[in-house]
Amino acid sequence: MNFDLFKIAWKSPKEAVQFILKNKFSAYWLVLFLAGFGNVLFGGYDLNEYVNPWLVLIGVVVLAIPTVIIGSFFASLFVHFIAKWFFGGQGTLIQMTKGMYITFLPFIILLPFAIIQFIWDFAGDMPTAVNLIFALIALAISIVSLVLEVIAIATVENISIGRAVGTFIIQFIILIILIFMIAFIVTAIGLVFFGSFE
Repeated sequence: MNFDLFKIAWKSPKEAVQFILKNKFSAYWLVLFLAGFGNVLFGGYDLNEYVNPWLVLIGVVVLAIPTVIIGSFFASLFVHFIAKWFFGGQGTLIQMTKGMYITFLPFIILLPFAIIQFIWDFAGDMPTAVNLIFALIALAISIVSLVLEVIAIATVENISIGRAVGTFIIQFIILIILIFMIAFIVTAIGLVFFGSFE
């Protein structure tokens, strides 16, 4: 079993991105599987209240790697083109997608907590204090993931950290605008079609 990617990421996230770009998927698939497993399991642990826990686990196993790949692709769409158009980024969309894999690596640390949470929830509700601790751990993991995203952008697009942060901020602003636009359109359609029935 090859854990080189995880070991390298601890020392240097930039080198971890370069490792992914230079090596085939077979060199780091297990690390991505564990990261995806932790991510999906932690996010869907409470499904075992409605679905057989074994089915939940099977679903987590099946979705582990696809979640990392698809999530990385969609995370790359905006940042790649923003970095290229605004800051002269030199990477490709495929390279950016692969670079985003490192943003999932912190979820390997979350994996043991996700397993505990899954088992505990199956046996009974966790105490509020434990839930709070797990939520804080998840928050910390998410913050680390965001930092890794900035590093991935800078490394793949060959731009400075400052420009990578700028890319991230512009992406955030665009997403907020899109969300408001979609909400406005949905509201307007709702008023047009259902407003007369009130």
